[in-house]
Amino acid sequence: LGNEDEAFFLKFACRRNWRGWHYTSGGIPTDSLDGLFVRYPSIARVALGTSNPSSLLIWKLTRHEDPGVAEHAWKQFQFSWNFPEEVALEDYQRLRRENFRVSWFENLARKEKLPHELHGPLWNQGGTVRQALFENPRPIPKVAYELLDTLTVEELIPYVAEKRSEVLVKAAIRHPDPRLRAIVAGFPGKPFSTLRRRFARDPDPLVRSAVADYYLSTTINYPGRHYNETLSELTADPDPAIRLKICRDHRLKPDDVAALLNDPVPEVAIKTLRSLPWNWRIALPLFSVADAAIRREAASIVLGNREGIIYEPDSKPFLREFEGLLIRDPDPGVRSLLAADPWTSPRTCWSLMEDDSPEVRRAL
Repeated sequence: LGNEDEAFFLKFACRRNWRGWHYTSGGIPTDSLDGLFVRYPSIARVALGTSNPSSLLIWKLTRHEDPGVAEHAWKQFQFSWNFPEEVALEDYQRLRRENFRVSWFENLARKEKLPHELHGPLWNQGGTVRQALFENPRPIPKVAYELLDTLTVEELIPYVAEKRSEVLVKAAIRHPDPRLRAIVAGFPGKPFSTLRRRFARDPDPLVRSAVADYYLSTTINYPGRHYNETLSELTADPDPAIRLKICRDHRLKPDDVAALLNDPVPEVAIKTLRSLPWNWRIALPLFSVADAAIRREAASIVLGNREGIIYEPDSKPFLREFEGLLIRDPDPGVRSLLAADPWTSPRTCWSLMEDDSPEVRRAL
């Protein structure tokens, strides 16, 4: 960098591989670099306007003496996986020793994904710098603990929903407000998957409903005992609204489906059969319930799938019992559905021709 020609420096400042050049050259002396940008302030603006300025270059320009350049640089700068954190720490320590302007440290405190090494020093600066940490969209742990004590639940919800802070997410798991627990219950992956069975037993239906919503939102077949046991917990939930949700899950075990088809709330049983019609073998109890409307709907669902059922192995005994239940049903509406179905056996049709109800005979 001994050449201080402006054209040379402009070409250097706009290099796309500026960060790589920094390392392969053994490092750029900070004083030389800063001095060149002070000498040629217009180049700082040009460098920031290139299609892909280096993050390291932008970082250096955040402390430019021209407020416009510095502001533009702060807007563009983001901490990322490929940014050398040791550079940030070294520059921070040097600028602290030099009593650099406070606004630079305030802007740094507001940046997302702050390197962990800067958390303590920025907090310990106190004053407006510490206050700026509270404006960071992803608060550091010290700030998060303060937020837990000061923010309302409504204010905490976006922090937890967007997983801005691990501290706040962990606190939400045991938070007394069910809205926060419900948010965590719907997070995918670990460690939340290991907590889902616990959430399925939560005393508040909002949280248990969130678990059901999560399972219905994914088509993944998770292995393991805990997953199946969590689904079983939901199928036996005391809230029928939750059973109405989970009965649509195609991964339910046969025992759980059978329990839902025998649910004390007929709407749950019908929705189970409508959502999982391939479980017709265990649907016969639905044709013995007291509500004729439920029996009619159940008959309609099974009859609508009968063309496929007849080709299933061992379907004949089921169909004989099924037709026997329908032909003996006291409701003519149920018998009419059987009469109108083209797959009804000839023997059953002969019996229906002698039915007492004109509605049934007309349906043949």
